[in-house]
Amino acid sequence: MITCSEGRVADSDAVTKDSVDPLGDFRQSMLQMIVEKEIVGVQELLELLQEFLALNSPRYHRIILRAFCEI
Repeated sequence: MITCSEGRVADSDAVTKDSVDPLGDFRQSMLQMIVEKEIVGVQELLELLQEFLALNSPRYHRIILRAFCEI
């Protein structure tokens, strides 16, 4: 479960997925969360990033950071 202190990301589920394009998948997932939860504030975006990092293996952290920067 992804949570956010202001409740914008609450009630969302983490999903395990095999991927041939992890960068594209992380980017798409982040964008979907941002749009669906109407995340616009810097603090909320950083919390979303922290949740992605916490929920995924360290081997994906560089890809997650790249996807976040591209968004």
